[in-house]
Amino acid sequence: LPCWKRDGSPFREVEAAASEGTVLHDEYFCAPTGRWIHYHAYPSEEGVSLFFEDVTEEKRMQQALADSEERLRQIATTTRDILWITDVATRQVLYIGPSYEKIWGATVQGLQRAPMAWLQSVHAADRDAVREGIERQYSGQESEYEFRVVRADGTMRWLRARATPFKDTHGVATRVVGITQDITEQRESEAAMRASQRILRQVADSLGSMVFMIADDGSQVLYVSKAVEKIFGYSQKRVLALASRWPWHAAVHEGDRQRVTQTLAQMVAGGGEQTLTCRICRKDGAIRSLRVSASAVRQEGGNIHRIVGIAVDVTEPMDLSVSSSAF
Repeated sequence: LPCWKRDGSPFREVEAAASEGTVLHDEYFCAPTGRWIHYHAYPSEEGVSLFFEDVTEEKRMQQALADSEERLRQIATTTRDILWITDVATRQVLYIGPSYEKIWGATVQGLQRAPMAWLQSVHAADRDAVREGIERQYSGQESEYEFRVVRADGTMRWLRARATPFKDTHGVATRVVGITQDITEQRESEAAMRASQRILRQVADSLGSMVFMIADDGSQVLYVSKAVEKIFGYSQKRVLALASRWPWHAAVHEGDRQRVTQTLAQMVAGGGEQTLTCRICRKDGAIRSLRVSASAVRQEGGNIHRIVGIAVDVTEPMDLSVSSSAF
């Protein structure tokens, strides 16, 4: 046998076991062949019976698993998110990252002793939704849910959990691997943004000029202030309710329509700011002159995201009216 020499470790161990009359189960690595060999030695009066088994592939799988677990530990110790693994049958926590203690304000040891104790920290209003998410993941379904936790010090955090079940060869879920993120800052930013938008709308609605926002291709009205009622004669509520179908292009006087649409196309293509004066036809048929200043808003990637602007009624007393309806 390769590597099976009288002065080698396996031979000496078998020889010692035989002299003591004890059964030996051991393994060794054979460098010339690159194989792991597991052997069983059974001493008897006639000698020693040896049985060999090549366990190289099993060893490689064990090493690959150990490497994966080590990478998981490295990620878990450097990320702000909570990485966790649970057993489906027992619902025991097999692994949880150290970020748990910082986010939850509780110890990992306490969680291991009482795997479901964390649920008591979940805000009462979110607890049923969390239970539903847990049941989905343990039934073999991917799940994602957001919830609040109340820490021991009384502070509250918003969390988002994503869970993926891992199944055996029979399709039965055996483990659940998940990640829980602290989204408190995101939630607070969203709330602050909504509050700012409400204030901006209130300010815009109090102005005599019409503030507007349209989609990047100019096809859809995303927002228009209350001044649309005075300038165009349409109610703000109706315009916003039918924003995707409001034919605002048609409300531009036919003599100015091409110039307006061309200017808009230039902004969509190249960005920048534009100011122009054009005529519009009100719902009641009256013609009004507007001075419109608009700017292209870009996303972080540089693409045009929105067109925003303000329109002021600059109609002169001698402007005439026509019988036309744009809506």
